[in-house]
Amino acid sequence: MTTTRKKRKTPRITPGTFIPTMQPEYLQGAHVEQKVLELHGGRTFAEIKEDGYRVQIHRFDDQLVAYTRNGNELLLELYPDLVPSLSALPPCIIDAELVGYGKRGLATFPETKARFRHTISPSGIEAYLASGIVEEHPLAVRAFDALWYEGSSIIGRPLEERRAYTERIDEPRATPSTLSIVDDVATLSSLFASLCGSHYEGLVCKDPRSLYLSGIKGTSWVKLKRTETLDLAIAGYWLDERSRLKKLLCCTYDPRSRRYETLCEVNPRREGLDLELAPQLLAATIESAPSVLALNPRMKELPERYVALDRAPLVEVKAMQVQHTKNAYSCGLGMDGRAYSLRIGWLSRVRTDKRATDATTPEQVARLMEQTAECSNDEGKLKKRSDGLE
Repeated sequence: MTTTRKKRKTPRITPGTFIPTMQPEYLQGAHVEQKVLELHGGRTFAEIKEDGYRVQIHRFDDQLVAYTRNGNELLLELYPDLVPSLSALPPCIIDAELVGYGKRGLATFPETKARFRHTISPSGIEAYLASGIVEEHPLAVRAFDALWYEGSSIIGRPLEERRAYTERIDEPRATPSTLSIVDDVATLSSLFASLCGSHYEGLVCKDPRSLYLSGIKGTSWVKLKRTETLDLAIAGYWLDERSRLKKLLCCTYDPRSRRYETLCEVNPRREGLDLELAPQLLAATIESAPSVLALNPRMKELPERYVALDRAPLVEVKAMQVQHTKNAYSCGLGMDGRAYSLRIGWLSRVRTDKRATDATTPEQVARLMEQTAECSNDEGKLKKRSDGLE
């Protein structure tokens, strides 16, 4: 019996009504660049991934509306630096990234985060605009797709055609994203490596033939993100109601003091790694925190079970970025209460070839932080600068 797949309907476009966004799939592992080109028929649009907030902008009938990736309307009164450029756009609906003006890569995120507001009172708007934060941390828009242009829906056209419309976006604070057309593995690998080395978040690779699949995640768009890799010892863990591993508390090791310093919590269920770790953790479980473990007194939720660190498994954890913030962990804890932590960390694999004392040291974490210092050192200052403007 032969089944016929129904053709997906192109969504109806109504300017001023949010269109559920298309989402990229995240790929990692060996030969990922080759996998991307195979998925995209040997040719891909490799687009620089800026680190900001995704926005959907509607310009129509002398009206201007903008939405977050979840469909919440942005209060454009908070973005007077953007409005002139967005108001000068032709009638269009564009998918874009809100980024720091004059900034690139990871450096854009602290700027955007300082400016972004989910809710704000009328008095808060006045304080926000009078504070000088707009002038100190200006924003811009990088357009990466067009869904509707000058009265016509183009959402049903291939990306290669939609990109031609996106390239028409040319205003002081609204410009197209940067992309390269790549058709070989070596070029894609070299491009990705150079971006990561320059403190960019990575690439979004898009099949030039792809349609805009509203509200769908798939491999027509593939995200390749930079990562920092750390080897961390497991100091404790939490269980769910079925006694399965739920969270792991991971830590660094300082060979000078011979102490372990907690750094992050990670989900152990990625690719079934909880099943691999469970017997090892059970065999090393102890009743209370070991004396060689430094715990931050601000930690709100201590582990349900602790691990004898001389028998603790070592795991490889990947993260998008190392941050220095006031959090509940204690790696590098200073007098100001700030410590190192991981931004978007996840468990990658179990390191059976190493011991807990081979874990990444606090000094190594500090060096990773220094590599992106120009991108993130200002984040705490920016947050403090924007406090009270809610």
